[in-house]
Amino acid sequence: MASTARPATVKSPALRQNRWHSLQRVLQRNCGPIVVAWLAGAYVLCHLDPAGSYPGMPQGPGLTIDETFNVQQGVVLVEGLRTYGIGLLSPEGVREVFSPPLHLPDHPPLGRLWLGLHHHLVWWLAPPEEPEGLFVTACARAGSATAFALTILLVGCCTTAWYGQWAGLITSLSFFAVPRLLGHAHIAALESCTNLTYAAATLAIAAYWDAAKPPTPRTAAWTGILFGLALLTKIQAVILPIPIILWALMRWRGRSLAPLVIWGGTACLVFFSGWPWLWLDPAGHLAQYLRGATDRSAISVWYLGKKYADRDLPWNYSVDYFLWTIPVKLQVIGFLGSFVKRSEPQTDAELRWPILSQRFTPRDFLIILASLWPLWFFAIPGIPVYDCERLWLPAIPLWLILVGRGSAFLLQRFRDWRPSMANLFAGAFLGFAVIQTVMLHRFESTPLSFYAVSAGGLEGAVAQKLELNYWGDAITRSLLEEVVREVPRDSVIAMAPVLHQFQTEELRRQSPILRRHGVRLVPYESGDETTRYLLIFQRLADLPPELQGTPENWKTVSEVTIDNVQLAALLRRRSPQP
Repeated sequence: MASTARPATVKSPALRQNRWHSLQRVLQRNCGPIVVAWLAGAYVLCHLDPAGSYPGMPQGPGLTIDETFNVQQGVVLVEGLRTYGIGLLSPEGVREVFSPPLHLPDHPPLGRLWLGLHHHLVWWLAPPEEPEGLFVTACARAGSATAFALTILLVGCCTTAWYGQWAGLITSLSFFAVPRLLGHAHIAALESCTNLTYAAATLAIAAYWDAAKPPTPRTAAWTGILFGLALLTKIQAVILPIPIILWALMRWRGRSLAPLVIWGGTACLVFFSGWPWLWLDPAGHLAQYLRGATDRSAISVWYLGKKYADRDLPWNYSVDYFLWTIPVKLQVIGFLGSFVKRSEPQTDAELRWPILSQRFTPRDFLIILASLWPLWFFAIPGIPVYDCERLWLPAIPLWLILVGRGSAFLLQRFRDWRPSMANLFAGAFLGFAVIQTVMLHRFESTPLSFYAVSAGGLEGAVAQKLELNYWGDAITRSLLEEVVREVPRDSVIAMAPVLHQFQTEELRRQSPILRRHGVRLVPYESGDETTRYLLIFQRLADLPPELQGTPENWKTVSEVTIDNVQLAALLRRRSPQP
Protein backbone atom coordinates (compact mmCIF):
# COMPACT_ATOMS: atom_id res chain seq x y z
CA MET A 1 0.00 0.00 0.00
CA ALA A 2 1.47 3.35 -1.00
CA SER A 3 2.30 5.78 1.75
CA THR A 4 0.13 8.90 1.94
CA ALA A 5 2.59 10.85 4.07
CA ARG A 6 3.57 14.17 2.53
CA PRO A 7 7.26 14.64 1.87
CA ALA A 8 9.07 17.05 4.15
CA THR A 9 9.48 20.50 2.75
CA VAL A 10 13.11 21.24 2.00
CA LYS A 11 14.21 24.79 1.50
CA SER A 12 16.60 24.94 -1.41
CA PRO A 13 19.93 26.78 -1.10
CA ALA A 14 18.75 29.07 -3.88
CA LEU A 15 15.68 30.11 -1.88
CA ARG A 16 17.75 30.79 1.21
CA GLN A 17 20.22 32.78 -0.87
CA ASN A 18 17.42 34.88 -2.40
CA ARG A 19 16.08 35.68 1.05
CA TRP A 20 19.55 36.67 2.22
CA HIS A 21 20.01 38.92 -0.81
CA SER A 22 16.59 40.50 -0.14
CA LEU A 23 17.59 41.19 3.47
CA GLN A 24 20.88 42.67 2.28
CA ARG A 25 19.02 45.00 -0.10
CA VAL A 26 16.69 46.13 2.67
CA LEU A 27 19.59 46.79 5.04
CA GLN A 28 21.57 48.57 2.36
CA ARG A 29 18.65 50.77 1.37
CA ASN A 30 17.96 51.71 5.00
CA CYS A 31 21.56 51.96 6.15
CA GLY A 32 21.19 55.70 6.84
CA PRO A 33 18.32 55.43 9.38
CA ILE A 34 19.86 52.28 10.89
CA VAL A 35 23.24 53.91 11.51
CA VAL A 36 21.73 57.17 12.78
CA ALA A 37 19.33 55.33 15.10
CA TRP A 38 22.17 53.24 16.52
CA LEU A 39 24.35 56.30 17.07
CA ALA A 40 21.47 58.22 18.62
CA GLY A 41 20.69 55.44 21.07
CA ALA A 42 24.35 55.07 22.03
CA TYR A 43 24.79 58.83 22.44
CA VAL A 44 21.77 59.28 24.68
CA LEU A 45 22.60 56.19 26.75
CA CYS A 46 25.97 57.73 27.52
CA HIS A 47 24.40 61.02 28.70
CA LEU A 48 21.75 59.98 31.21
CA ASP A 49 23.26 60.60 34.65
CA PRO A 50 21.41 63.45 36.42
CA ALA A 51 22.97 63.52 39.88
CA GLY A 52 25.99 61.26 40.32
CA SER A 53 24.70 57.69 40.02
CA TYR A 54 27.14 57.07 37.14
CA PRO A 55 30.04 59.48 37.80
CA GLY A 56 32.24 57.87 35.15
CA MET A 57 29.78 58.72 32.37
CA PRO A 58 29.08 62.15 30.84
CA GLN A 59 26.37 64.06 32.67
CA GLY A 60 22.83 64.29 31.38
CA PRO A 61 20.04 66.71 32.20
CA GLY A 62 19.29 67.17 35.88
CA LEU A 63 16.47 65.35 37.63
CA THR A 64 13.15 66.68 36.36
CA ILE A 65 10.01 67.25 38.32
CA ASP A 66 7.88 64.17 37.62
CA GLU A 67 10.45 61.55 36.63
CA THR A 68 10.40 59.76 39.95
CA PHE A 69 6.64 59.13 39.72
CA ASN A 70 7.07 57.42 36.36
CA VAL A 71 10.05 55.35 37.49
CA GLN A 72 8.38 54.30 40.74
CA GLN A 73 5.30 53.16 38.88
CA GLY A 74 7.38 51.29 36.32
CA VAL A 75 9.27 49.47 39.07
CA VAL A 76 5.98 48.57 40.79
CA LEU A 77 4.68 47.01 37.56
CA VAL A 78 7.87 45.03 36.96
CA GLU A 79 7.95 43.80 40.55
CA GLY A 80 4.31 42.82 40.22
CA LEU A 81 5.20 40.73 37.17
CA ARG A 82 8.11 39.15 39.00
CA THR A 83 5.93 38.34 41.99
CA TYR A 84 2.79 37.08 40.29
CA GLY A 85 3.86 36.21 36.75
CA ILE A 86 0.76 35.52 34.69
CA GLY A 87 -1.10 35.52 37.99
CA LEU A 88 -0.84 39.30 37.89
CA LEU A 89 -3.98 39.17 35.74
CA SER A 90 -5.90 37.18 38.35
CA PRO A 91 -8.39 39.08 40.53
CA GLU A 92 -6.00 38.90 43.47
CA GLY A 93 -3.05 40.17 41.44
CA VAL A 94 -5.05 42.99 39.88
CA ARG A 95 -6.34 44.17 43.25
CA GLU A 96 -2.89 43.97 44.82
CA VAL A 97 -0.86 45.76 42.13
CA PHE A 98 -3.41 48.09 40.49
CA SER A 99 -5.17 49.50 43.53
CA PRO A 100 -4.22 52.97 44.78
CA PRO A 101 -2.05 54.16 46.41
CA LEU A 102 0.35 51.54 44.98
CA HIS A 103 -0.90 52.28 41.46
CA LEU A 104 -1.26 55.84 40.19
CA PRO A 105 -3.93 55.90 37.45
CA ASP A 106 -2.96 59.31 36.11
CA HIS A 107 -1.39 57.61 33.08
CA PRO A 108 -1.84 54.21 31.41
CA PRO A 109 0.77 51.56 32.26
CA LEU A 110 2.56 50.75 29.00
CA GLY A 111 5.07 53.61 28.94
CA ARG A 112 5.85 53.22 32.62
CA LEU A 113 6.25 49.46 32.24
CA TRP A 114 8.74 50.16 29.42
CA LEU A 115 10.72 52.43 31.76
CA GLY A 116 10.55 49.87 34.55
CA LEU A 117 11.89 47.06 32.36
CA HIS A 118 14.82 49.20 31.26
CA HIS A 119 15.43 50.24 34.87
CA HIS A 120 15.89 46.63 35.96
CA LEU A 121 17.95 45.72 32.91
CA VAL A 122 20.37 48.65 33.31
CA TRP A 123 20.66 48.10 37.09
CA TRP A 124 21.58 44.47 36.37
CA LEU A 125 24.09 45.28 33.62
CA ALA A 126 25.64 48.37 35.24
CA PRO A 127 24.69 48.85 38.92
CA PRO A 128 24.45 52.52 39.94
CA GLU A 129 26.75 54.01 42.54
CA GLU A 130 25.44 54.16 46.11
CA PRO A 131 21.71 53.76 45.42
CA GLU A 132 19.22 54.67 48.11
CA GLY A 133 15.79 53.11 47.87
CA LEU A 134 14.32 50.73 45.32
CA PHE A 135 14.89 52.72 42.15
CA VAL A 136 17.40 55.00 40.47
CA THR A 137 16.09 57.40 37.85
CA ALA A 138 19.24 57.24 35.72
CA CYS A 139 18.62 53.53 35.06
CA ALA A 140 15.06 54.07 33.83
CA ARG A 141 16.11 56.89 31.52
CA ALA A 142 17.48 54.18 29.21
CA GLY A 143 13.85 53.39 28.28
CA SER A 144 13.40 56.82 26.73
CA ALA A 145 16.74 56.50 24.93
CA THR A 146 15.68 53.19 23.39
CA ALA A 147 12.27 54.55 22.37
CA PHE A 148 13.99 57.55 20.77
CA ALA A 149 16.29 55.32 18.72
CA LEU A 150 13.39 53.10 17.63
CA THR A 151 11.40 56.17 16.57
CA ILE A 152 14.30 57.34 14.40
CA LEU A 153 14.53 53.88 12.85
CA LEU A 154 10.79 53.65 12.19
CA VAL A 155 10.32 57.16 10.82
CA GLY A 156 13.59 57.10 8.86
CA CYS A 157 12.84 53.76 7.19
CA CYS A 158 9.32 54.86 6.24
CA THR A 159 10.70 58.07 4.76
CA THR A 160 13.26 56.06 2.79
CA ALA A 161 10.58 53.75 1.42
CA TRP A 162 8.35 56.63 0.31
CA TYR A 163 10.74 59.41 -0.71
CA GLY A 164 14.15 57.79 -1.20
CA GLN A 165 17.38 57.15 0.66
CA TRP A 166 18.42 60.79 0.78
CA ALA A 167 15.12 61.80 2.36
CA GLY A 168 15.37 58.98 4.91
CA LEU A 169 18.88 60.03 5.90
CA ILE A 170 17.95 63.69 6.33
CA THR A 171 14.84 62.83 8.34
CA SER A 172 16.90 60.61 10.64
CA LEU A 173 19.62 63.24 11.13
CA SER A 174 16.97 65.88 11.82
CA PHE A 175 16.10 64.16 15.10
CA PHE A 176 19.51 65.32 16.35
CA ALA A 177 18.86 68.88 15.20
CA VAL A 178 15.75 69.42 17.38
CA PRO A 179 17.19 69.84 20.89
CA ARG A 180 13.85 69.63 22.67
CA LEU A 181 13.01 66.35 20.94
CA LEU A 182 16.47 65.04 21.80
CA GLY A 183 16.09 66.36 25.33
CA HIS A 184 12.98 64.31 26.03
CA ALA A 185 14.96 61.22 25.04
CA HIS A 186 17.15 61.83 28.13
CA ILE A 187 14.22 61.96 30.56
CA ALA A 188 12.47 59.08 32.33
CA ALA A 189 9.06 60.37 31.27
CA LEU A 190 6.44 59.16 28.80
CA GLU A 191 7.10 61.55 25.91
CA SER A 192 9.58 59.44 23.93
CA CYS A 193 7.44 56.31 24.32
CA THR A 194 4.41 58.32 23.19
CA ASN A 195 6.31 59.58 20.15
CA LEU A 196 7.11 55.98 19.19
CA THR A 197 3.61 54.53 19.56
CA TYR A 198 1.89 57.60 18.06
CA ALA A 199 4.20 57.46 15.02
CA ALA A 200 3.76 53.69 14.67
CA ALA A 201 -0.04 53.95 14.75
CA THR A 202 -0.05 56.76 12.17
CA LEU A 203 2.54 55.32 9.80
CA ALA A 204 0.87 51.91 9.81
CA ILE A 205 -2.25 53.58 8.40
CA ALA A 206 -0.17 55.50 5.86
CA ALA A 207 1.63 52.36 4.72
CA TYR A 208 -1.11 49.72 4.75
CA TRP A 209 -4.35 51.62 4.11
CA ASP A 210 -2.86 52.38 0.71
CA ALA A 211 -4.96 50.58 -1.89
CA ALA A 212 -7.79 51.84 -4.03
CA LYS A 213 -10.22 49.85 -1.88
CA PRO A 214 -10.69 50.28 1.87
CA PRO A 215 -8.46 48.05 4.03
CA THR A 216 -9.52 44.50 4.81
CA PRO A 217 -10.84 43.69 8.29
CA ARG A 218 -7.54 41.96 9.07
CA THR A 219 -5.50 45.06 8.17
CA ALA A 220 -7.88 47.33 10.06
CA ALA A 221 -7.58 45.08 13.13
CA TRP A 222 -3.80 44.86 13.32
CA THR A 223 -3.33 48.58 12.70
CA GLY A 224 -5.91 49.08 15.45
CA ILE A 225 -3.63 47.13 17.79
CA LEU A 226 -0.93 49.74 17.25
CA PHE A 227 -3.41 52.50 17.99
CA GLY A 228 -4.37 50.63 21.16
CA LEU A 229 -0.72 50.58 22.24
CA ALA A 230 -0.60 54.36 21.72
CA LEU A 231 -3.69 54.72 23.93
CA LEU A 232 -1.95 52.57 26.55
CA THR A 233 1.02 54.94 26.56
CA LYS A 234 -0.44 58.41 27.14
CA ILE A 235 -3.68 60.28 26.69
CA GLN A 236 -2.45 62.36 23.71
CA ALA A 237 -3.30 59.36 21.54
CA VAL A 238 -7.03 60.09 21.93
CA ILE A 239 -6.68 62.96 19.42
CA LEU A 240 -5.25 60.69 16.70
CA PRO A 241 -8.59 59.37 15.29
CA ILE A 242 -9.70 62.80 14.04
CA PRO A 243 -7.21 63.11 11.14
CA ILE A 244 -7.45 59.36 10.41
CA ILE A 245 -11.25 59.46 10.16
CA LEU A 246 -11.24 62.64 8.07
CA TRP A 247 -8.63 61.21 5.70
CA ALA A 248 -10.45 57.87 5.31
CA LEU A 249 -13.77 59.59 4.59
CA MET A 250 -12.09 61.78 1.98
CA ARG A 251 -10.85 58.64 0.22
CA TRP A 252 -13.65 56.09 0.49
CA ARG A 253 -16.61 57.96 2.03
CA GLY A 254 -19.16 55.51 3.41
CA ARG A 255 -17.04 52.48 2.52
CA SER A 256 -14.51 53.57 5.15
CA LEU A 257 -16.94 53.21 8.07
CA ALA A 258 -16.55 49.45 8.56
CA PRO A 259 -12.71 49.45 8.69
CA LEU A 260 -12.75 52.53 10.91
CA VAL A 261 -15.09 50.78 13.36
CA ILE A 262 -12.87 47.69 13.38
CA TRP A 263 -9.75 49.85 13.81
CA GLY A 264 -11.20 51.84 16.68
CA GLY A 265 -12.89 48.85 18.30
CA THR A 266 -9.69 46.83 18.27
CA ALA A 267 -7.80 49.75 19.78
CA CYS A 268 -10.35 50.11 22.58
CA LEU A 269 -10.15 46.39 23.26
CA VAL A 270 -6.34 46.55 23.49
CA PHE A 271 -6.57 49.60 25.75
CA PHE A 272 -9.04 47.97 28.11
CA SER A 273 -7.24 44.59 28.11
CA GLY A 274 -3.85 46.15 28.74
CA TRP A 275 -4.84 48.21 31.78
CA PRO A 276 -6.08 45.94 34.57
CA TRP A 277 -6.96 48.94 36.75
CA LEU A 278 -9.95 49.47 34.43
CA TRP A 279 -11.20 45.97 35.19
CA LEU A 280 -11.87 46.84 38.83
CA ASP A 281 -14.58 49.37 37.89
CA PRO A 282 -14.76 49.74 34.08
CA ALA A 283 -17.20 52.64 33.78
CA GLY A 284 -16.12 54.50 36.89
CA HIS A 285 -12.40 54.19 36.33
CA LEU A 286 -12.61 55.09 32.63
CA ALA A 287 -14.57 58.22 33.51
CA GLN A 288 -12.04 59.03 36.24
CA TYR A 289 -9.15 58.70 33.79
CA LEU A 290 -10.76 60.86 31.12
CA ARG A 291 -11.82 63.50 33.65
CA GLY A 292 -8.28 63.58 35.03
CA ALA A 293 -6.98 65.17 31.84
CA THR A 294 -9.09 68.28 32.40
CA ASP A 295 -10.71 68.09 35.86
CA ARG A 296 -7.61 68.86 37.91
CA SER A 297 -5.74 71.79 39.39
CA ALA A 298 -4.60 74.21 36.72
CA ILE A 299 -0.91 74.27 35.85
CA SER A 300 0.74 77.67 35.79
CA VAL A 301 2.28 78.75 32.50
CA TRP A 302 4.64 81.68 31.90
CA TYR A 303 4.10 83.26 28.49
CA LEU A 304 5.30 86.65 27.24
CA GLY A 305 5.90 87.96 30.73
CA LYS A 306 2.53 86.97 32.12
CA LYS A 307 1.40 84.05 34.27
CA TYR A 308 -1.58 82.09 32.90
CA ALA A 309 -3.61 79.11 33.98
CA ASP A 310 -3.24 76.32 31.41
CA ARG A 311 -6.84 76.73 30.17
CA ASP A 312 -6.55 80.48 29.68
CA LEU A 313 -3.58 80.70 27.33
CA PRO A 314 -3.96 82.51 24.00
CA TRP A 315 -4.78 80.19 21.11
CA ASN A 316 -1.42 80.81 19.42
CA TYR A 317 0.68 79.43 22.31
CA SER A 318 1.30 76.05 20.66
CA VAL A 319 1.89 77.58 17.22
CA ASP A 320 4.37 80.08 18.66
CA TYR A 321 6.29 77.35 20.43
CA PHE A 322 6.44 75.32 17.25
CA LEU A 323 8.07 78.30 15.53
CA TRP A 324 10.30 79.09 18.50
CA THR A 325 11.61 75.61 19.30
CA ILE A 326 12.15 74.04 15.85
CA PRO A 327 15.35 75.27 14.15
CA VAL A 328 14.52 77.66 11.31
CA LYS A 329 16.33 75.59 8.66
CA LEU A 330 14.13 72.60 9.45
CA GLN A 331 11.01 74.77 9.42
CA VAL A 332 11.80 76.06 5.94
CA ILE A 333 12.57 72.62 4.51
CA GLY A 334 9.57 71.08 6.28
CA PHE A 335 7.17 73.68 4.90
CA LEU A 336 8.69 73.10 1.47
CA GLY A 337 8.03 69.38 1.92
CA SER A 338 4.42 70.21 2.82
CA PHE A 339 3.72 72.21 -0.34
CA VAL A 340 5.87 70.63 -3.03
CA LYS A 341 3.83 69.01 -5.80
CA ARG A 342 3.77 65.23 -6.06
CA SER A 343 6.04 63.55 -8.59
CA GLU A 344 4.14 60.24 -8.78
CA PRO A 345 1.39 59.78 -11.40
CA GLN A 346 -2.19 59.72 -10.15
CA THR A 347 -3.80 56.34 -9.54
CA ASP A 348 -7.22 55.03 -8.63
CA ALA A 349 -6.38 55.25 -4.92
CA GLU A 350 -6.81 59.01 -4.60
CA LEU A 351 -8.44 61.60 -2.38
CA ARG A 352 -11.93 62.62 -3.45
CA TRP A 353 -10.97 66.27 -3.79
CA PRO A 354 -9.21 66.80 -7.17
CA ILE A 355 -7.31 69.90 -6.05
CA LEU A 356 -5.61 67.80 -3.33
CA SER A 357 -5.05 64.76 -5.54
CA GLN A 358 -3.20 66.86 -8.08
CA ARG A 359 -0.66 67.94 -5.45
CA PHE A 360 -0.52 65.12 -2.87
CA THR A 361 -0.72 61.37 -2.81
CA PRO A 362 -3.12 60.12 -0.10
CA ARG A 363 -0.09 59.15 2.01
CA ASP A 364 1.45 62.63 1.66
CA PHE A 365 -1.76 64.27 2.76
CA LEU A 366 -2.19 61.98 5.78
CA ILE A 367 1.32 62.75 7.01
CA ILE A 368 0.73 66.50 6.61
CA LEU A 369 -2.63 66.27 8.34
CA ALA A 370 -1.37 64.10 11.22
CA SER A 371 1.71 66.28 11.81
CA LEU A 372 -0.27 69.54 11.97
CA TRP A 373 -3.34 68.27 13.80
CA PRO A 374 -1.81 68.29 17.34
CA LEU A 375 -0.89 71.97 16.87
CA TRP A 376 -4.42 72.79 15.73
CA PHE A 377 -5.97 70.81 18.57
CA PHE A 378 -3.97 72.53 21.29
CA ALA A 379 -4.79 75.90 19.73
CA ILE A 380 -8.51 75.38 20.47
CA PRO A 381 -9.51 77.90 23.16
CA GLY A 382 -10.16 76.26 26.52
CA ILE A 383 -8.04 73.15 25.83
CA PRO A 384 -5.38 72.95 28.58
CA VAL A 385 -1.89 73.37 27.15
CA TYR A 386 1.37 73.75 29.06
CA ASP A 387 5.04 72.77 29.20
CA CYS A 388 5.91 74.52 25.92
CA GLU A 389 6.15 71.70 23.33
CA ARG A 390 5.38 68.76 25.59
CA LEU A 391 1.74 68.06 24.69
CA TRP A 392 2.10 68.35 20.92
CA LEU A 393 5.54 66.70 20.80
CA PRO A 394 4.27 63.60 18.86
CA ALA A 395 3.77 65.89 15.86
CA ILE A 396 7.51 66.48 15.47
CA PRO A 397 8.62 63.00 14.28
CA LEU A 398 5.89 63.11 11.63
CA TRP A 399 6.88 66.65 10.69
CA LEU A 400 10.46 65.46 10.14
CA ILE A 401 9.17 63.16 7.38
CA LEU A 402 8.18 66.33 5.54
CA VAL A 403 11.69 67.67 6.15
CA GLY A 404 12.98 64.58 4.35
CA ARG A 405 10.48 65.08 1.53
CA GLY A 406 11.51 68.71 1.13
CA SER A 407 15.21 67.84 1.11
CA ALA A 408 14.61 65.20 -1.59
CA PHE A 409 12.86 67.84 -3.70
CA LEU A 410 15.78 70.24 -3.28
CA LEU A 411 18.33 67.60 -4.24
CA GLN A 412 16.32 66.59 -7.33
CA ARG A 413 15.99 70.21 -8.45
CA PHE A 414 19.73 70.70 -8.05
CA ARG A 415 20.40 67.54 -10.07
CA ASP A 416 18.16 68.85 -12.84
CA TRP A 417 19.98 72.17 -12.79
CA ARG A 418 23.60 71.04 -12.29
CA PRO A 419 23.84 67.25 -12.60
CA SER A 420 27.62 67.23 -12.27
CA MET A 421 27.48 69.08 -8.94
CA ALA A 422 24.71 67.08 -7.29
CA ASN A 423 27.13 65.17 -5.08
CA LEU A 424 28.76 68.41 -4.01
CA PHE A 425 25.37 69.82 -3.09
CA ALA A 426 24.53 66.71 -1.08
CA GLY A 427 27.86 66.92 0.74
CA ALA A 428 27.34 70.59 1.55
CA PHE A 429 23.82 69.86 2.78
CA LEU A 430 25.12 67.17 5.11
CA GLY A 431 27.92 69.48 6.20
CA PHE A 432 25.43 72.16 7.23
CA ALA A 433 23.46 69.51 9.15
CA VAL A 434 26.57 68.48 11.06
CA ILE A 435 27.49 72.11 11.78
CA GLN A 436 23.95 72.72 13.06
CA THR A 437 24.23 69.74 15.41
CA VAL A 438 27.67 70.79 16.68
CA MET A 439 26.47 74.34 17.32
CA LEU A 440 23.68 72.93 19.48
CA HIS A 441 26.15 70.98 21.60
CA ARG A 442 26.14 73.78 24.19
CA PHE A 443 22.61 72.65 25.08
CA GLU A 444 23.86 69.12 25.78
CA SER A 445 22.80 69.09 29.44
CA THR A 446 19.88 71.53 29.19
CA PRO A 447 18.26 70.80 25.80
CA LEU A 448 14.77 71.64 27.07
CA SER A 449 15.80 75.29 27.40
CA PHE A 450 16.59 75.63 23.68
CA TYR A 451 15.06 78.43 21.63
CA ALA A 452 15.57 78.80 17.88
CA VAL A 453 16.73 81.87 15.99
CA SER A 454 13.07 82.65 15.29
CA ALA A 455 12.75 83.48 19.00
CA GLY A 456 16.09 85.29 19.07
CA GLY A 457 17.78 82.33 20.73
CA LEU A 458 17.86 82.00 24.50
CA GLU A 459 18.71 85.69 24.89
CA GLY A 460 15.70 86.55 22.76
CA ALA A 461 13.54 84.34 24.97
CA VAL A 462 14.65 86.41 27.95
CA ALA A 463 13.79 89.61 26.12
CA GLN A 464 10.34 88.24 25.21
CA LYS A 465 9.90 87.00 28.79
CA LEU A 466 9.40 83.34 27.90
CA GLU A 467 9.76 80.31 30.15
CA LEU A 468 13.42 79.32 30.57
CA ASN A 469 13.53 76.03 32.41
CA TYR A 470 10.26 74.29 33.24
CA TRP A 471 11.62 70.86 34.03
CA GLY A 472 14.38 71.64 36.50
CA ASP A 473 16.86 69.83 34.25
CA ALA A 474 19.26 72.76 34.64
CA ILE A 475 20.18 71.53 38.14
CA THR A 476 22.84 69.34 36.58
CA ARG A 477 25.42 67.04 38.11
CA SER A 478 28.11 69.67 37.64
CA LEU A 479 26.04 72.20 39.60
CA LEU A 480 25.52 69.69 42.42
CA GLU A 481 29.27 69.11 42.52
CA GLU A 482 29.72 72.87 42.88
CA VAL A 483 27.15 72.84 45.68
CA VAL A 484 29.11 70.38 47.82
CA ARG A 485 32.32 72.32 47.20
CA GLU A 486 30.78 75.59 48.29
CA VAL A 487 28.56 74.69 51.25
CA PRO A 488 29.66 73.20 54.58
CA ARG A 489 28.91 69.55 55.30
CA ASP A 490 25.40 68.82 56.66
CA SER A 491 24.09 72.15 55.39
CA VAL A 492 20.42 72.93 54.87
CA ILE A 493 19.71 74.35 51.42
CA ALA A 494 16.39 75.89 50.42
CA MET A 495 15.09 75.14 46.94
CA ALA A 496 12.76 77.04 44.63
CA PRO A 497 10.44 76.51 42.97
CA VAL A 498 9.05 73.36 44.57
CA LEU A 499 6.05 71.94 42.71
CA HIS A 500 5.23 68.85 44.76
CA GLN A 501 5.89 67.66 48.29
CA PHE A 502 8.41 64.97 47.35
CA GLN A 503 10.55 67.07 45.02
CA THR A 504 13.34 68.06 47.41
CA GLU A 505 13.60 64.66 49.10
CA GLU A 506 13.69 62.82 45.77
CA LEU A 507 16.49 65.04 44.47
CA ARG A 508 18.52 64.24 47.59
CA ARG A 509 17.66 60.54 47.34
CA GLN A 510 18.65 60.35 43.68
CA SER A 511 21.95 62.19 44.23
CA PRO A 512 24.89 60.36 45.85
CA ILE A 513 26.72 63.69 45.60
CA LEU A 514 24.33 65.41 48.01
CA ARG A 515 23.91 62.41 50.29
CA ARG A 516 27.65 61.91 50.81
CA HIS A 517 27.93 65.55 51.87
CA GLY A 518 24.97 65.33 54.22
CA VAL A 519 23.07 68.08 52.40
CA ARG A 520 19.39 68.47 53.30
CA LEU A 521 17.04 70.20 50.85
CA VAL A 522 13.92 72.05 52.03
CA PRO A 523 11.31 74.10 50.15
CA TYR A 524 12.00 77.82 50.03
CA GLU A 525 9.66 79.98 52.11
CA SER A 526 9.30 83.68 51.47
CA GLY A 527 10.31 85.75 54.45
CA ASP A 528 12.42 83.01 56.05
CA GLU A 529 15.79 84.63 56.74
CA THR A 530 17.36 81.68 58.55
CA THR A 531 18.40 79.71 55.47
CA ARG A 532 21.83 80.66 54.21
CA TYR A 533 21.89 78.83 50.87
CA LEU A 534 19.33 78.67 48.08
CA LEU A 535 19.19 76.42 44.99
CA ILE A 536 16.95 77.76 42.21
CA PHE A 537 16.03 76.94 38.62
CA GLN A 538 14.36 79.40 36.29
CA ARG A 539 10.79 78.16 36.06
CA LEU A 540 9.32 81.62 36.00
CA ALA A 541 5.68 80.53 36.30
CA ASP A 542 6.28 79.34 39.88
CA LEU A 543 9.47 81.07 40.96
CA PRO A 544 8.61 83.57 43.72
CA PRO A 545 8.73 87.17 42.42
CA GLU A 546 11.49 88.16 44.84
CA LEU A 547 13.77 85.50 43.29
CA GLN A 548 13.28 86.49 39.67
CA GLY A 549 15.91 88.55 37.90
CA THR A 550 18.71 89.45 40.33
CA PRO A 551 17.42 88.59 43.80
CA GLU A 552 18.21 91.11 46.50
CA ASN A 553 20.21 89.94 49.50
CA TRP A 554 21.51 86.92 47.59
CA LYS A 555 24.88 86.40 45.93
CA THR A 556 25.37 83.93 43.08
CA VAL A 557 27.93 81.32 44.12
CA SER A 558 27.66 78.99 41.12
CA GLU A 559 25.35 78.86 38.14
CA VAL A 560 24.44 77.05 34.94
CA THR A 561 24.32 79.47 32.03
CA ILE A 562 23.96 79.25 28.26
CA ASP A 563 24.50 82.32 26.08
CA ASN A 564 24.88 84.37 29.28
CA VAL A 565 21.39 83.36 30.44
CA GLN A 566 21.13 81.84 33.89
CA LEU A 567 19.09 78.62 34.01
CA ALA A 568 19.90 77.46 37.55
CA ALA A 569 22.10 78.69 40.39
CA LEU A 570 23.31 78.22 43.91
CA LEU A 571 22.84 81.46 45.90
CA ARG A 572 24.23 82.50 49.29
CA ARG A 573 22.54 85.05 51.50
CA ARG A 574 24.52 88.26 51.78
CA SER A 575 25.75 89.25 55.20
CA PRO A 576 23.79 92.17 56.66
CA GLN A 577 25.52 95.54 56.34
CA PRO A 578 27.06 96.79 59.59
